[in-house]
Amino acid sequence: MRVGNLEANPGEHVFGYLETAASRSGLRPDIPVHLFAGAEPGPTLLVQGAIHGGEVIGSIAILNFIGNL
Repeated sequence: MRVGNLEANPGEHVFGYLETAASRSGLRPDIPVHLFAGAEPGPTLLVQGAIHGGEVIGSIAILNFIGNL
């Protein structure tokens, strides 16, 4: 499985950042990404949060979800 510059082999968990373009101020708000590649072929699930900067509960829920895997 590959997302941006990250790659996870079957049965592997990889953490890294999805690189983004620089803003006008020069900052690059890279996006933290966890990839969990299943040991066998199957469906893909995307869990996404923090779409709006002030909505932190989505990020907390995702971290709790990952902690229970």
